[in-house]
Amino acid sequence: SLSTLSSMLPTVLGLRRVHVAMLVFLGLVTNYMLRVNLNLTIEYMTDENNNDKYVKWTSNQQEDIKGAFFIGYLILQVPGGRLAEMFGTKRVFGYCMFVCAAMAALTPVCSTLDPSVSFPMVYALRVVQGLTQSVCF
Repeated sequence: SLSTLSSMLPTVLGLRRVHVAMLVFLGLVTNYMLRVNLNLTIEYMTDENNNDKYVKWTSNQQEDIKGAFFIGYLILQVPGGRLAEMFGTKRVFGYCMFVCAAMAALTPVCSTLDPSVSFPMVYALRVVQGLTQSVCF
């Protein structure tokens, strides 16, 4: 029938593959941007000369926050592959990207608190971001 022919046409022409390839490309670009965003912005966030709401973290705390992502990344690198096998690649990738983006959105809110509270909170957020992004590769 005509309806089955029209539903098969995009698959036959490979348009579905192009669509999936574009989604994967955009997802990985977003993944990389979420990975490096705090590494770039932390310098501006902690500069009291150019910022009226600067964060009072020490240089050691800044370096710890930068490295916290990779602690989480290391923990779930191998088990992340098993999660993708069990629950499906699209589902795991989508949920992990959503959680990582939510953690990135919470970072500015948490960093404006007192340094004794903001440092452990942002550190934990970065570890969670590393956990969620490790399953994407």
